[in-house]
Amino acid sequence: MLGRLAQRLLILGAVIHLLRLAYDAEPLRVVQLSAVSLGLALAVVWLVVTVRRDPCSARLYASIALWFLTPWGLYIQLRQAVGEAMSRLRGGPQLRAPLLFPPFAGCWRVVNGGVTKEESHSWGLISQRYAYDLVREEDYGKLERTCDHADLGSWATFGAPILAAAPGRVVAVVDGVEDNVPGRVRLDAMHLAGNHVVIDHGGTYTLYAHLRRGSVRVRPGQWVEAGTPIGEAGNSGMSSAPHLHFQLMDRPNYLATRSIQPTMLYASAEGERKGVPRRGETICGMGLPTATGGDLGGARP
Repeated sequence: MLGRLAQRLLILGAVIHLLRLAYDAEPLRVVQLSAVSLGLALAVVWLVVTVRRDPCSARLYASIALWFLTPWGLYIQLRQAVGEAMSRLRGGPQLRAPLLFPPFAGCWRVVNGGVTKEESHSWGLISQRYAYDLVREEDYGKLERTCDHADLGSWATFGAPILAAAPGRVVAVVDGVEDNVPGRVRLDAMHLAGNHVVIDHGGTYTLYAHLRRGSVRVRPGQWVEAGTPIGEAGNSGMSSAPHLHFQLMDRPNYLATRSIQPTMLYASAEGERKGVPRRGETICGMGLPTATGGDLGGARP
């Protein structure tokens, strides 16, 4: 609560600063200084409380807080806030979303994600409301104290192949972002999503984020089929542990989009299932997607 409020006050200070520059509104200086001062004070209190409660988590939160205060951190937060506002104003178009397949082989646990406020990745953010965070099943227990597992090589998720969830054309690729040491984030992270790929499925888009540095295998303009390897799971960007951030959305810019509730065909403890994965559920890949005979969504142009 304190951390979130501190973040919003600092973003408000950055917005007021831009308004001052744009309109030469010097009287806003007092409001700006008040917002920033209060935001910093709350951030310090939040960190002190967290350190006393859990030093492991405190190191993570401290690195995140420091990143928020960097010029690029403030700029990215401002872009996200503007994109969120624009997405809310334009509303949600009715789109025909493709049937998705798990973007991986083997069995993974849904850490965050679902259709309710309680299960959601980030219910308050239209851009990430129906997003998913996933880890390999054997890594799930490590998330309680990520700093105790600082060796990236000890995570089964790290380096696991990531696959295209449906046929489409690659429209965005970022690679070269360093992977974080588990339990903290790098202050020089210039992308929230770290290394990532965005694929166009004919008006809807999938995002595969926090990929391993140097692992991306596709390029913008390339057509991929469902199940095509596009990279490896990593820990780049705003990520404290190796995982895959995956979401379906209506725009290719993940900072200015509306996330879409996905329909996925996957294997679970109950057998083959078609539906929306939920937080805490273990979902497994279906093998070669084209062998299922499902509607893959969108013919190749």
